[in-house]
Amino acid sequence: MEKTNNKKLIASATLIVASIALLLGLTFAWFTDTVANKGNKIQAGTLKVQLYDTVTTASGTVPEKEITNAGEAIFGIEELREPGARTAEHVLRVANNGSVALKYEISFQKIDEGPSGSAIENVIDVYLGGQKSGVLADYLSGAKSIVSPDGVLAAGASTTLPRVQLAMQETAGNQYQGMQTQFDVILVATQATGEADGFGNVDYDKDATYPWDGVTVTPVAPDSNGAYNLSSGAELAWVSQEVASGTFGSARSGAGPRSRAAERY
Repeated sequence: MEKTNNKKLIASATLIVASIALLLGLTFAWFTDTVANKGNKIQAGTLKVQLYDTVTTASGTVPEKEITNAGEAIFGIEELREPGARTAEHVLRVANNGSVALKYEISFQKIDEGPSGSAIENVIDVYLGGQKSGVLADYLSGAKSIVSPDGVLAAGASTTLPRVQLAMQETAGNQYQGMQTQFDVILVATQATGEADGFGNVDYDKDATYPWDGVTVTPVAPDSNGAYNLSSGAELAWVSQEVASGTFGSARSGAGPRSRAAERY
């Protein structure tokens, strides 16, 4: 009996070894080949716009400096204390320090008019390239800009703007004493057409919009189905404002004049 079992075990072991040998033989009997395409990489481009300022005063020209969010204001309050006074001349340069093409705009954004009102904006002249271009009120309202809308810069390129100077009119009378106005110089940028994608398209980003300035509100009218199609932060801000006031959807808004940001977009 014991001999019979041993024979069975030996036979089973033999079959297992034979099967493994056959499998190994079958596995390595075929012709094989391998192609390994290594190093595939996807890296997003960078959009980086920067503003530089070169200041010229009666004492000479100050070397160009980078304008930062937390840096010193371009136009100082001490420069325009009385009628006839002028600020230094500022030559601004916009640079594309990123790796993709961009379009940009520069605006004067009003942040505070002070307790005495903002009439002083109407007696401060703005000079571009040595020529009077308008009054500060024109620029704070968006009616004028120190650059043409949607300036375009290729990656690594820069452009120098006409020199800018502010001057208080000599005819400004006593009613302007103590008045003040405050504003930010805002440079915004977004991607522009220029780079081609895998299909050769260069205009896939032609509808890219600027970042919301945190202030502008643009009314939106619903479509024929009553849906509000939003395309900018300014429009979303309007919806939020309407919801907060409880008037959202109560009327077909947006029939009036469009805001500056809406025209820009």
